[in-house]
Amino acid sequence: MDGLSVAASVIAVIQISTTLLSTCEQILSKIKSAEKSISTIISGIRALADTLNKIKDLPQGSDGFNDALRSLSVPAGKPPGSGDDSGERPGLEACRPILGECQALLRDTQDQLVPLYRRGFMVRLRWLRVSSEIGQSLKVINQHQASLSLALVTYHLKVTEIQAKSLARIKEDGERTKVLNWYITSDSKKNQDDSLDKHEPKTGMWVFNEAPFTSWRDTPGSLLWLHGLPGAGKTILSSTIIGHMQARVAGTSRMVVYYYFDFRDGEKQKAANFLKSVIYQLTSARPDLPHSAAALYRSKNNGIEEPSIEELCGVIQAEVERTELTYLIIDALHECPSSRQTECGSQNERRPLLQKFLNRDFLPCNLNILITSRAEPDIKVAMSDLATHTIAIQNLAVDTDVGIYVANEIERDLTTKNWDPKLKKRVIDTVMAGARGMFRLAAGQLSALKPCLTLNGVEEELNAHA
Repeated sequence: MDGLSVAASVIAVIQISTTLLSTCEQILSKIKSAEKSISTIISGIRALADTLNKIKDLPQGSDGFNDALRSLSVPAGKPPGSGDDSGERPGLEACRPILGECQALLRDTQDQLVPLYRRGFMVRLRWLRVSSEIGQSLKVINQHQASLSLALVTYHLKVTEIQAKSLARIKEDGERTKVLNWYITSDSKKNQDDSLDKHEPKTGMWVFNEAPFTSWRDTPGSLLWLHGLPGAGKTILSSTIIGHMQARVAGTSRMVVYYYFDFRDGEKQKAANFLKSVIYQLTSARPDLPHSAAALYRSKNNGIEEPSIEELCGVIQAEVERTELTYLIIDALHECPSSRQTECGSQNERRPLLQKFLNRDFLPCNLNILITSRAEPDIKVAMSDLATHTIAIQNLAVDTDVGIYVANEIERDLTTKNWDPKLKKRVIDTVMAGARGMFRLAAGQLSALKPCLTLNGVEEELNAHA
């Protein structure tokens, strides 16, 4: 029985109830001794009709109408409370025996009452014969009416609950958006995308075979420091590692969070913005409103005031502890300045990170940190105490990456791609040797060679850099 056929049955029961009510009212004055009993019948039928009219007025074909009926679950063909659960059928099918039995009982009652229109002694005798049977029918009808009323109450409670949850969700979603927006300070994904665009295919793969890297990756609570000279390709290597780790944790409950300090963007040099970005990445991936992040937002006058480094560190600690394992990759820590001019004078952005964030007392055991930077004195001192693993980005593998980069650049340029193979090899070997593992230096040397109009000019330039 689908929603439409149920609705048709409801209407049919209402119609016969209306007819029966009219019959009862007409004979009420003819059998004075039965006035109380017939009034009881009228009250029961009216209650059933009122309940069915309320169900009929629900949106037909909608989940609301169906849910109201689906909340019933009674044995097929038996009244509620009969104690026999055999043949129990939930949902719309449960309405078939209720409506069908109500309709049959109402018709039988109508047929029994119609002959009582006549006056006389025989009418009273007939009433005495049928009143008991009608009373039993009315008892069953009342039981079914109670079940239908319960269905309505269940439906309205459910609607109220859904509406309350919806309002609460709207309120929470609104606050969640405000909280998350407070933590958005910079777009690290743009740095990641830009770095990946500059990545030379087949370069940087060496790092994944390094023992310090695999140990860092597989040991919770460890810290890996990759350090190198300016132009050694640290940022491009960071983007490669980020992409590798994101692919590795995909489909798991582990997380990869990253941040690029950037000397070209003052906002991306601030310690607080770094910490806020980490919090945003940790919390925005979840559908709920994280308690610690929201509590700090509220405590700061709903985001009007700025939090301290200690407060931000506390939120990170709380949010990281909610994860199975979090990998945090920080690129170019040296570009978080040790001295930055502000309206209040010189400010050291890096020291609070080294003292309050990157210390053993703070770091959760399920947080793995990877840092790339130059080996500046304060960073070197901090890493000597904190880093469990170290990689110097200056080795034969890096030289090989530089060679791949130079070879690809030669083949991409319309002029240099036509050089003699022996000359190409000499250029690659000379630039590799002169670059000493620094991509930026290799790019400069290659740029100096490209304007040479003759092979002799190329030879002269190579000899100058040999």
